[in-house]
Amino acid sequence: MTTASVILRLLLAAVFGGVIGFERESTKKPAGLRTHMLICIGSALVMLTGQYIYETVAPGVDPARLGAQVVSGIGFLGIGTIIIIGRQHVRGLTTAAGLWASACMGLAIGIGFYIGAAVGGVLIFIVETVLRKLNRSISKFSRTLNLYIEVDHSASVIPLQELISSRYARILDMVMTHEHNVTPDTVGLIFYLKLNEKKEHMKIITELMNADGVKFVQEV
Repeated sequence: MTTASVILRLLLAAVFGGVIGFERESTKKPAGLRTHMLICIGSALVMLTGQYIYETVAPGVDPARLGAQVVSGIGFLGIGTIIIIGRQHVRGLTTAAGLWASACMGLAIGIGFYIGAAVGGVLIFIVETVLRKLNRSISKFSRTLNLYIEVDHSASVIPLQELISSRYARILDMVMTHEHNVTPDTVGLIFYLKLNEKKEHMKIITELMNADGVKFVQEV
């Protein structure tokens, strides 16, 4: 392991991590450019350290042992990007997965597996950019729709159920929850629906917002 190879691997880790992080930064995600760069550089440095120990200090030591700790340890950082906002809506799963993938990419660069790191980096970028748009278009018109609806605690739920059943979908299940209510005078309901036909989800949400007794509607 030469000085040139060490510098090359760390620079590549910074570039590869920066490419993924730039996309996250541009979409205002909690872990952006610097976070991804640091993770990728750090992971590469861990693998370089393992290789250095194996070559100069303790030849019998497994050089991949330190890298294994990165793969499991990055989960704690990923948890920090997963948040529950407002009313039972989870965000940050893709960012957490991206952090883990960036760490793996850094490990590959650190050990000198450039082809794997390059192909993996390209695929990660495609998943976080191109497939995001595809995922949105698929979800937008999916016949499966889960809604969190807050209604006035004094209002009957039956008219809302009848409205949904007659105009939009078959109700597969309905769960009542008070855990995420914003105000004490509301009741939270989660509807699991199978739409009668493909329809833009936002239109259904907008129409349900105008129903009697409905305070809030959100897709979950």
